[in-house]
Amino acid sequence: KEEFIYALRGQNIDKKLYEELLEHGLQISKIYFDQKIDAKNFHPEDLLEFNFGKHHPQIDGIPITGNADKIAWLDKEKTTAKILDYKSGKPKSIKHGEAYWRQLVFYDLLAKNSKGLNWTVDHCELEFLTPDPTSGEIKTKTYTVTPEDREQVSQELKTVDQAIKNFDFPVIENPNNDTDIDFWNHFGA
Repeated sequence: KEEFIYALRGQNIDKKLYEELLEHGLQISKIYFDQKIDAKNFHPEDLLEFNFGKHHPQIDGIPITGNADKIAWLDKEKTTAKILDYKSGKPKSIKHGEAYWRQLVFYDLLAKNSKGLNWTVDHCELEFLTPDPTSGEIKTKTYTVTPEDREQVSQELKTVDQAIKNFDFPVIENPNNDTDIDFWNHFGA
């Protein structure tokens, strides 16, 4: 509880939003711990806020990085894991091509392309901290990343990397002649 309050105080938000987020956070954290406090959900060996950057992941020479909320071991030897990401909102499905899907595939790619990791990812999960409005339960959505998923996201990464290197950024509309937008629309030209 104290860590949540401390972290929230460090945000640059106004008092009204702070109070709303504090109330919501304390409410959902109580519900979460009431439902998830048993031993099957918390293990001292789990890795929290795992930083893949320390393992220098790359895809075709393109450095990638990210932090996973939790790595949970699925075997005693710690050779197989699931990657868990917590979401503060209400439960949503994981749909191919959408943001949650892309995030989970990216976590899998981080693990697969990190040096020195002696474990593989079995599957990824999203745990939604806001209870389901109908049942009141904390819901978890599971996704197993496929080779096709990895190929698609890797290709997207390579395409974006090349566009950045070529200064190939899309021109955005500027109906109010904003000088900042105008500058970036013509950057590198």
